[in-house]
Amino acid sequence: MACDVLARLPYDQGETHASGWKPVKQPRKELELKMRTLGRTGIQVSPYCLGTMVFGQAGNPDHNDCTRIIHRAPDAGIDVIDTADVYGPRGESEEIVGRALQGRRDAVVLATKVMMI
Repeated sequence: MACDVLARLPYDQGETHASGWKPVKQPRKELELKMRTLGRTGIQVSPYCLGTMVFGQAGNPDHNDCTRIIHRAPDAGIDVIDTADVYGPRGESEEIVGRALQGRRDAVVLATKVMMI
């Protein structure tokens, strides 16, 4: 799971994250990810994405823990977050992600989708 990977990353003290907000710690230099271009958009993104399908009642019901994971992703070099309206009851995952990204939205590329019935 992504939260397990983020929880085990070794950290050193570091500087302000490129997104402008100040993390407590930064990943070690050897863990920096090589950025990739997202399709034909020209947007540079990390090769990893934080999936949030198990945020909320579908897996981790602790919203504060989910928020900590979301906040830690950019510190670890992960700048893509995936969510959907069908993750958790009534879009719970999207609500968690939305609250966690308040004031930090520009730090990530947010991917979402919708289920059409």
